[in-house]
Amino acid sequence: PIDVGRTLTGSPGTIAATWTSLYTPPNKANVYAYAFTTTSTTEVTVIVCDGVFGNAQERWRTTLLAPTAGMAGANLAVSPPSALFESRTASAITVSLSTGVLVHYSLSLFDEA
Repeated sequence: PIDVGRTLTGSPGTIAATWTSLYTPPNKANVYAYAFTTTSTTEVTVIVCDGVFGNAQERWRTTLLAPTAGMAGANLAVSPPSALFESRTASAITVSLSTGVLVHYSLSLFDEA
């Protein structure tokens, strides 16, 4: 294993609400991988943010639309200690869905000291 000098952690789950907080770091969270999947035939835009509501800053977005009896997904990863994006200090990593459909997710991150 490669020692990146940080503890790597993951946060898998399911969301259906239009705003969901996934992780609040003690300092800054560095997201190095994500995956989102759905079986919904209703188009949904998944927006990963740093913060909530009026305080939110968009970090990443993707659109999912599954074919009938199928699944749609998006994933991206880099090797730590690199990161796709980071949060502000003690700011929650949140997800905003354009419509309330069922989306499964996995988020991999490490806290910045």
